[in-house]
Amino acid sequence: MKSGKIAVMVLVLMLILLCLPLPVIAKEPEAQTSISSVPSTLDTGSTDWITLTVKNVGDAKAEKIGIHFRVPPGLDIVDSDRPFAWGPSSCDGDTAVEWEWCGVSAGYSKSVKVEVKAVSSGAQEIKFRGFACLVGYTNCHDEVSCSSYPCTGCSYPSSKKKTIEVPTAKPQVTPTSTQSPTPTSSQLDSDGDGWNDEKERLMGTNPYSVDSDNDGINDPQDPNPTVPEKRIPGFELAFAIAGLLAMAYLLRKRK
Repeated sequence: MKSGKIAVMVLVLMLILLCLPLPVIAKEPEAQTSISSVPSTLDTGSTDWITLTVKNVGDAKAEKIGIHFRVPPGLDIVDSDRPFAWGPSSCDGDTAVEWEWCGVSAGYSKSVKVEVKAVSSGAQEIKFRGFACLVGYTNCHDEVSCSSYPCTGCSYPSSKKKTIEVPTAKPQVTPTSTQSPTPTSSQLDSDGDGWNDEKERLMGTNPYSVDSDNDGINDPQDPNPTVPEKRIPGFELAFAIAGLLAMAYLLRKRK
């Protein structure tokens, strides 16, 4: 008898449980970010591009999904292949920007490229994280835990960081121009005949002419460089006449 009652009670309990609605597990989007193409070093004044990617790894479509990105004072954000919004500045002087996309289904990702410029030396730590919202800006889930959306305060999440080393710029040494000393008169040879200008002055010759007396003999080889060499008058004429007479004699002899 007792066993029959127990069986009836179990049956009634089972019927009650079957009538109860099953619990519904809420589906939510979830963001996961990654970073690539980060240079390990960057010289002061140089720029490079960084790629940021956010993926909806949740089980529901995200009405909004996005990336928070911060750079320290030693880096500047120069450009991006997608428009961004300036985010709130942090207590340590970081520059913050945000990118958002609408309607990203579960399993899909979005990427953005941002150009940064090194403006001062040292270890420059960049910080980033993602967020995903189910409806508008409600039911938003940050990639790292925080008490409110967006995460506020100076303690920026430490789980997503990359460091770029900016070496100290070496000072540029400007070469000093060395001027050749102006040669003195004892060194200068203006006409290049082998006598310097000082000797030309002592000899009474022209320091700007290799043949001061214009007699056809350069000053260093001329016994008397300031007096033209005398030649026998008519010597060339006498030589020419002798040649003509000799030719006339030979012609006459042939006849």
